[in-house]
Amino acid sequence: MPNICVSYRRADAKAIAGRIYDRLCARYGIEAVFFDVDKIPAGTDFRTHIQEVLDRSDVVLVIVGSRWVGPQDGSRARIHDQDDPVRVEVQTALTKKLNIIPLLVDGATMPSAAELPKGIRPFAFRNALPVDSGRDFNMHMERVIQAIDQVAPDKGGRPATRSQSAAGVPGASAGAAAPTAAGFSLSEAAGYALLPVVVLLLAHYLVVIALKLNTDYPLRAVAIVVPAVTGFLMLRHAERGQGAAWAIGTVMAVVAVIGMWTVQGLSTGTPILPTSAYDWRESFEYLATITCATVAGNLIGRMILASPGK
Repeated sequence: MPNICVSYRRADAKAIAGRIYDRLCARYGIEAVFFDVDKIPAGTDFRTHIQEVLDRSDVVLVIVGSRWVGPQDGSRARIHDQDDPVRVEVQTALTKKLNIIPLLVDGATMPSAAELPKGIRPFAFRNALPVDSGRDFNMHMERVIQAIDQVAPDKGGRPATRSQSAAGVPGASAGAAAPTAAGFSLSEAAGYALLPVVVLLLAHYLVVIALKLNTDYPLRAVAIVVPAVTGFLMLRHAERGQGAAWAIGTVMAVVAVIGMWTVQGLSTGTPILPTSAYDWRESFEYLATITCATVAGNLIGRMILASPGK
């Protein structure tokens, strides 16, 4: 897992820097991301601390907004001050030859070399990635994560998300990679699966027991639509990708099928477990349908996320 340092100027990009930090923590874990607001101990010399942080950092994300150079009325920009924290961070990262990725937020452009002090002029020529705070934020952050995973070593832990098709700077043509199941837990799986399972069991009760329909097509339709919507929402709103989709889909399928057996057995006075090969085959069909529909919905969300303009 790479160690990431986030550099930004508070007067320039404080709000979006916080969103970027939260997104990185969700992907890599809070201990892997340095963010000066809550990571510098009180009373510590910033210059010494940033040296220590960068010594163990693999990637430095420099957030550049429209006021990144720090313009000041009637005087030169703050970036020219020897003790400017942003200058210290960038210059130290350049000296250590770290992987530096500029992030241009909300339409900002890279400063020209002429605007920068001599020690950090090479920064002006770094290839940057855009990050907008609006509807494209998630897509842009997936490209940032893709870039981090390509330039930084994987030190173990959660697997990195990599695109095998992109050449050069990630995101140029490959689209967004799917979010992973970072920090995924069984309790979270239970939370995602609870409502869909209730809907599936209610549909089973209505179709098979209450209405006694001769066909189970309505139940099969529900077993496709409900998990597919669950998988879609997992990626679009909770940023959970294929690993979580398979896990939650499987949990949902097993609980739903066992619930169907139990409800039918208690309602009709028949054995809870299937007693014929046909019933077992039908149960496995529902298991596969619910699981695969969850993953399919997640893939649809991924395709929409990666499509141009989304």
